[in-house]
Amino acid sequence: MKKISLVFATAIFIGFSITSTSCKNDKIVEAPTCDTTTSITYNLQIKQIFDSKCVSCHSDGGTSPNLTTYNNVQNNFTNCMSEINSGSMPQGGNKLDAATITMLNSWKCQGFKN
Repeated sequence: MKKISLVFATAIFIGFSITSTSCKNDKIVEAPTCDTTTSITYNLQIKQIFDSKCVSCHSDGGTSPNLTTYNNVQNNFTNCMSEINSGSMPQGGNKLDAATITMLNSWKCQGFKN
């Protein structure tokens, strides 16, 4: 009986140790902010962001993906936002500010209006 209790206590200790250490490096991911009070469209707002921050590299003959058209931006949006949020894009320039990132997320939330 004493041996079973010792095995049981050891199993609980190991389980607790694994659980408590596996959460140390977890990042809390916040839901993207979405502004629904302002209509966001590709032609009026989003194209300007991509033209000024992305297409110097991501255009015909440049680094993939090509981000010069509505369809290409929409089709690559999730990947683009992942790179933007990680801070790896845009390379060689200023990172996008919170208001610009909110605008991009709002464009998605509003259904990628052209």
